[in-house]
Amino acid sequence: MSTWQGREIVDLLTDIIDREIVDPEGVPLGRVDDLELRSRDDGRTEVVALLTGTVALEPRLPRWALTLIRASARLTGGPDDPRRIPIEAITKVDTVVSITAAAAAAAASPSEERLKRKIIGRIPGADHASE
Repeated sequence: MSTWQGREIVDLLTDIIDREIVDPEGVPLGRVDDLELRSRDDGRTEVVALLTGTVALEPRLPRWALTLIRASARLTGGPDDPRRIPIEAITKVDTVVSITAAAAAAAASPSEERLKRKIIGRIPGADHASE
């Protein structure tokens, strides 16, 4: 049996789901909202990718929260498809899930970019907020 992070058994619910995902610089990209699983030929199930984004999170949310999230998504151009991070792109799992720079670029949130452009960018002085 192969090991993962020095262990043979991993509890996906406590060890992966809801962990913050960070790029190589430690910049937060979101959280692990769901997992993509695949059945192997030997009958075991394996994790092939992490999924992040509100659409990936929706199955775990109560109805009232879904209503709020969908309404806010409409303000920024609609919900985004879940962003997929292949398991091979994970470089470390600790208190956060660290991923490669290429995976981080692919996992960037389109709705966050639209929010910055449509709303935050219109606030006077917002372009200097990070300086």
